Amino acid sequence: MIDAYLTDTITRIPQVAGEWGATTDGATSSVPARPKSENVLTRDSKGEEVLATVSLMVKPGALVVGDHFSLTGESLEYEVIQVKQIKDFIRRYDRILAK
Repeated sequence: MIDAYLTDTITRIPQVAGEWGATTDGATSSVPARPKSENVLTRDSKGEEVLATVSLMVKPGALVVGDHFSLTGESLEYEVIQVKQIKDFIRRYDRILAK
């Protein structure tokens, strides 16, 4: 059912720990998503207030906090700052907030 709403594709760029603890870009993959441009004031994993400029609807577990992604046709790269699990009785989809 959720597949009917995931009309666009994003490019996921996972962040992996490299040598000496520095993070580097991992292997990219395509993820079906429904992006929405909206400004939401939220808190990141450190508890600081940040302005999220993009909201995504994706399948559960498709993105994690710290991953980067780019929208199809855009050169901007966004960082995932929050993942909210949307449920009724089971986990239906994740709402991703990114900056």
